[in-house]
Amino acid sequence: TLLTENNEDEALKLAQYIADKEPLLNKQKDHCKQLASHEEKVQQTLKKMVSKLENYKTEYHMLKATDNLQRVQAKLINRSRGVVSQFGDMQDSLARIRGRQVQFSDQIEAVERVDSLLAGSEVNDLSHKLSAKNVLDRVRSVSQ
Repeated sequence: TLLTENNEDEALKLAQYIADKEPLLNKQKDHCKQLASHEEKVQQTLKKMVSKLENYKTEYHMLKATDNLQRVQAKLINRSRGVVSQFGDMQDSLARIRGRQVQFSDQIEAVERVDSLLAGSEVNDLSHKLSAKNVLDRVRSVSQ
């Protein structure tokens, strides 16, 4: 509108003002581009950091789970040592009990043998007495 009104001086002043401000505007545009570039780099760096942090969290949870598993395994090993010791004690007890049972069985068998031998010697004594009586009867019959 300034040019249409033939106000050339004012238009020239305005053009000069714009020309004076253009380098500042260009500088600001360059700064804006640089800031946008920096912002993009910062965002990429943040994304990488977030990804690394997630990896670290995952690894931390895995390490924590592994540590808990190792603790449980250590407890199981300690308990199994106790159980193995208890099994050893039980085996010793069973061996002693078996030994007593075998000894008792042997004693019973020995008593039965002794009884059998005693019963057999009584029969032998009786048959020996009968034989002796027969011999004595024969001797009497011959001497009469």
